[in-house]
Amino acid sequence: TIVDDPKDIDQGIAVVSETSDMNHNKILVLQNGANSQGLKEIESDNGLSDAKSVIVFGDKIKSIPEVKKIIHFTSRKNEITESSDLVIPIRSWLEKKGTMINLTLSD
Repeated sequence: TIVDDPKDIDQGIAVVSETSDMNHNKILVLQNGANSQGLKEIESDNGLSDAKSVIVFGDKIKSIPEVKKIIHFTSRKNEITESSDLVIPIRSWLEKKGTMINLTLSD
């Protein structure tokens, strides 16, 4: 179900990007745009009613609803990585190429 507030997600997947302002974009959002608005308007759940995961890209998210699994794609350690079930390291905007040697996140 498409919801207006992340607290209302009791089952489903919320895809939230760091560009989301969390005011208009609640679920299945990668960025502001016509596709996400269209899903909300037709109240499409796109088969998400049985899912229980949140996928987060970036670290500028104000709040994440309580769910069973949090999968976080990030380039550095932050508050979201602390509560994530799976953290997938990604390169920062400064990185062009290189080799990942140590996959643990540290201070």
